[in-house]
Amino acid sequence: MAAMMETDEDAELALLGSEEDDEQTLRSFLDALPRDATKRNASVATFLGETCPPAKLLLRAALWAVDGPRCARDALRAVSATKSGAQLISKEHTLLFRGFAHGAPAVRKETCATVEALAKAGTTVQFCAAAAPSVGKAAVDDDAGVAESAANAARAVAKAGFVDEAIAAVDEATRAARGSLELVRACDVACGVAVACGDAAWDRRLIASTCRIACVGAAEDPLLRLAALELLQGLSRSRRAVELLCTDGYLAKLIHVAEQDDGYGCDQQALRAASRVLAAADTDSFARAAQDGCVARFFDLAFARLERGGDADGAEDYVCACVALGGWLESSADAADAVLSNTTLVDAWLAPPPAPKRCQAARLKSLTQAMSPRVWAELVKRGADAALAKAIRDGDDDVRFAAWACCTAAVRSSPDALVRLLSHAGVYEFLVSGPPPDDAIEAKRIKHDFVCAVAERSGGMDDSARRAVEAAANAGPFRRAPGTVSPEVALASR
Repeated sequence: MAAMMETDEDAELALLGSEEDDEQTLRSFLDALPRDATKRNASVATFLGETCPPAKLLLRAALWAVDGPRCARDALRAVSATKSGAQLISKEHTLLFRGFAHGAPAVRKETCATVEALAKAGTTVQFCAAAAPSVGKAAVDDDAGVAESAANAARAVAKAGFVDEAIAAVDEATRAARGSLELVRACDVACGVAVACGDAAWDRRLIASTCRIACVGAAEDPLLRLAALELLQGLSRSRRAVELLCTDGYLAKLIHVAEQDDGYGCDQQALRAASRVLAAADTDSFARAAQDGCVARFFDLAFARLERGGDADGAEDYVCACVALGGWLESSADAADAVLSNTTLVDAWLAPPPAPKRCQAARLKSLTQAMSPRVWAELVKRGADAALAKAIRDGDDDVRFAAWACCTAAVRSSPDALVRLLSHAGVYEFLVSGPPPDDAIEAKRIKHDFVCAVAERSGGMDDSARRAVEAAANAGPFRRAPGTVSPEVALASR
């Protein structure tokens, strides 16, 4: 066998002429290449027809990928981006795939980039099937550039319609991952393919292999489990993946991990992942999760974390619960009804948050995600609108900015919100004043969104107040609003 491989390599090398002649040929080809991309296919087809044998081009580019002239790589990229080139290289892919095992990261990266280009140009299912294992292994390469290029190749294969082949690459990446960093890279390619595949059918092996790491038994490597849980969050962006998680009992195992405090934060990450899965679940999947008791267990966990949020040790639990509940409430009316019907949970969620500022900011962000007329009504019922109006001028940046966004969502969600907020001292003055000079550009935009939301619904204000708010909105996020600040605001709807 070894002798046969050597013979094959010798035959391949025999294809090559002198480097000077090949370089001149490639430079002439690139110089003659049309600028118009629509005309390049014919030019490439002519060049390949005149080059004997055409596989020499591919082999030379692979050998020169590190130290050779740039024209070799440029020619390979130009050829692989066309239909004619894709057809040729697909047939000669054994030469290309030698690059996956090359010792130089630049060659491995170039090989992955060629696979991506071929998938976009129009390759065959046989080529993608042959490339999938190598692309999957490259996705967890020690070199970050190679891993990124492999992830791009897998996404391109999925977008080209070769769903099974793209999932096979992700499955191989998950199997090949042997450490937390490698699994994070597998997570990146899996999330990208999940989005590219959309609702296409997922291979159960991918779900099973990931869930075994994330959910089953004691974690031999907590960092590896954290990475796998992050991967499950990414997979929740695919409806089909969510169906599999809810159908095969993995959601129950995921919540079991969320119930166990391992000291590394896997429980919190598992709660977030469970929240994403439930948020993305369709009616049937959600009903199945409810029948399995997963929804009730999720509520119990979230409530327990909210209860423990009153001290410094429970701050992370509180933030985690707010992220989970906010993301879930944002997902659908069914999720909102399920949460808002649980009085105990709502009382804990809408009660004054614990002292740490990050807890206050997390609660405000979750309210922004979930804001609806019903959520606002629950806030008003508990007098929380006064705390929200006060938070607009909080000394902590995260709390203040989160309060602005929350007020914006409230004003756009409920007509009552504008009346309530403007009844509190300082809110109107804040609206008509200029943007805070020390705040970042994004913060000024957040405030301006609040001002614009009020201006859009200022019909019930008296004329002078309405004109002042509209002037502040028209002034934009980066300039001081004109006009004077009125000490009182008359609201026609009061």
